[in-house]
Amino acid sequence: YQKFSDEASGFISSLNTDSVENTPYEFDLTPKNEGLYFAGKVQSVYKVFNFKRLGYEYSGQMSNLGRITQIDFLWGKIREQGGAYIVDAGFSKNGMMSFGSGRDPNLKETLDTFDKVADFLRSFSPNEREMRKYILGSVSGLDHPVSNQIKAQISNGRFFSGMTQDHIQKIRDEVLSTSAADIRGFGDMVDEAMKKNCFAVVGGEEKIKAHRDLFGSIESIME
Repeated sequence: YQKFSDEASGFISSLNTDSVENTPYEFDLTPKNEGLYFAGKVQSVYKVFNFKRLGYEYSGQMSNLGRITQIDFLWGKIREQGGAYIVDAGFSKNGMMSFGSGRDPNLKETLDTFDKVADFLRSFSPNEREMRKYILGSVSGLDHPVSNQIKAQISNGRFFSGMTQDHIQKIRDEVLSTSAADIRGFGDMVDEAMKKNCFAVVGGEEKIKAHRDLFGSIESIME
């Protein structure tokens, strides 16, 4: 650390200290529902929305929510029954909620499955042992050995994002205290997000053109 500190001091002193002005950016957040096609037979299907735009805030409970949604519902419906190679569910600190599939032979069926996540969550009723397994799986993603390089990257990110140790502990406590009732309570949030109908598909030309009516626009990415 001392060697790093000595070198860092010289580096920091050489940085530009001129004042800068923030530049505001405006992004068009209107859902485009694009279908991007190529000469293939499988799709990547993603349906997303930012739950913070609906008035919800991130909680450590969402680590368990994503794991439960992926393993207990989407995996069976989309991977095992639907034949997709990849299935994913995520809820991030910036508010982004996403359900997705990769190398998926289906399209509309997968979008329909995403719309059924809310009903699955509302009826979620595991026993104590099952709930503990979900929590342990989420904790393993929070606390695990990493190299010094990764430690530095994590510390750097937390410093510049303003994430404090108290906030990290709050998330950890929320993960550990998650109950089945908490998971059921997320049903309405997911339902609201899915009804915003914001999705994109990258896949085979034949499949996307066969479902042209689902999309706001379709476009080739073969050239």
